[in-house]
Amino acid sequence: MGRGGAIAILLVVFMAVTSAVSAELIAVSSLFTYDLYRTYHRPQATNDEIVRVSHYFICFWAVWAGCWSTILHKASIDLGWLFYVQGVVLSPAVIPIALTVSWSKLTRAGVFAGSLAGAVLGMLAWMVGCWKIYGECCLGAVLGMRRTTYDVVTSGGPRPRLQCAGGQGLVLVLVLMRVLVLVSSARSAVSGECH
Repeated sequence: MGRGGAIAILLVVFMAVTSAVSAELIAVSSLFTYDLYRTYHRPQATNDEIVRVSHYFICFWAVWAGCWSTILHKASIDLGWLFYVQGVVLSPAVIPIALTVSWSKLTRAGVFAGSLAGAVLGMLAWMVGCWKIYGECCLGAVLGMRRTTYDVVTSGGPRPRLQCAGGQGLVLVLVLMRVLVLVSSARSAVSGECH
């Protein structure tokens, strides 16, 4: 494709990144403007004021994202590592959120505790795995856990002691949510008898 092809690919990549960042800025701005500012700060805000505040939030979020990405770059944390951390921290929330639709007795406390406990257990399993493999748990060792994360995700590789960490976390999250539902049901039954 030569030089022209390289320029065309660069242009396409630039347009894709610009589009994604634009969508993120507008989404975050709408969330801040309508869900926070208009709901809690000024419910009687006019349309002109909403547009102005939306522009302020776009500028704020752009500066914040730029500062945050600079901090992560200086710490040698790349997107690949962030995706692994997101998988460990956010994946436990999937089951509780899905159960809110299919389990009518699930309580807020169960969803919150299940998500939080799963995230804590996932991070704990990752840190213990890092400590067991590298002998220390520092940023450099945690950044080197990519290979282990592949092993955990694919259930293969030379480190079988880490393969069950995700499954154990999932079982503990489900047990914790079930216990909270039972406790909540028992409390409502007792309070119903007293009234």
